[in-house]
Amino acid sequence: MVFCSSCTLRSIFFVPYNDVLDGILSHAELVIGLTGIGLFFPILGVVFLFDAALIAMGNVLFVSGLATTIGPQSTLKFFMKKRNWKGTGFFMAGMLVVFWGWGLVGTLIEAYGFVLLFAGAALTEYISFGSPGTAG
Repeated sequence: MVFCSSCTLRSIFFVPYNDVLDGILSHAELVIGLTGIGLFFPILGVVFLFDAALIAMGNVLFVSGLATTIGPQSTLKFFMKKRNWKGTGFFMAGMLVVFWGWGLVGTLIEAYGFVLLFAGAALTEYISFGSPGTAG
């Protein structure tokens, strides 16, 4: 085994178990970063009076973070379920309107689609785990 201070040479000659763990952690950091920035940019876009560029970048980063988190096939399955068609349509239409430069209108359309997509899952979790503050 050859040890070298350079990461590229070290990875060529010696791959310890910790490098595998580092790869897993770097993937998790990527997912958290994409999704977090994808949620932060639209908020920043709203603060800057519905700046369409920030909102559009946030949309792209959020969708790519979601696809990185659960995988591309699962993301497509989620958006293409028959019960999610209406929410997907509004969310994608809102993204297109934001891309065209209408930040306020596009954000409102996206928000409605976001609620349609994710409110069912939140309601299901609320019912299955009980209301907050209850034991059992």
